Amino acid sequence: MLKTQDMLNAKSLLSGEQDVVFAVMLQNCLQPKNSNRTDAIKSGAYKELRTSEEALAFINSLISQHFKNDLLSVETSCKN
Repeated sequence: MLKTQDMLNAKSLLSGEQDVVFAVMLQNCLQPKNSNRTDAIKSGAYKELRTSEEALAFINSLISQHFKNDLLSVETSCKN
């Protein structure tokens, strides 16, 4: 678990914008191992999030994809 001081350092490194910090942390949770991140960077799946706009676009895309997957799953189960 991150300590308060670690969080403060991360926030200051990422322009102090909470949405950027949150998006970077989410992205890191999706690729918990460094080797996974390296592969994601090579494939273009790992984004460099520097601004609030980039962070919000990433979060919106992630949520939209999960909703789409859930809806497709429900649709499939209704057909069966």
